[in-house]
Amino acid sequence: MSELKACPFCIGEAEIAVYGNTKQGTSYQCLECSCTLETSETFNHGYSWNNRPYENKLKADAVRDEIEYIKSNRPHWHLSVEYEMMMDRLNKLERGEK
Repeated sequence: MSELKACPFCIGEAEIAVYGNTKQGTSYQCLECSCTLETSETFNHGYSWNNRPYENKLKADAVRDEIEYIKSNRPHWHLSVEYEMMMDRLNKLERGEK
């Protein structure tokens, strides 16, 4: 199980209220505002709560903008290790990874 992200509504701490198995799904609950998410997860606990596609898109857009800015100011930057690392980060964000 991965560490749970903060609540998307109040930024409070979240917990797994019910662990899913073959008979029931997983339920998540915020300890601050009590919002809940019920999923059909029976394994890979934390995925549904932590999956925030819009958040990943915003991060990917920011990395893409930074890459373009640096490329416009450093002509040979695309040959550097730093460029490769940023492109790897961008690709992970576009795939929905952390």
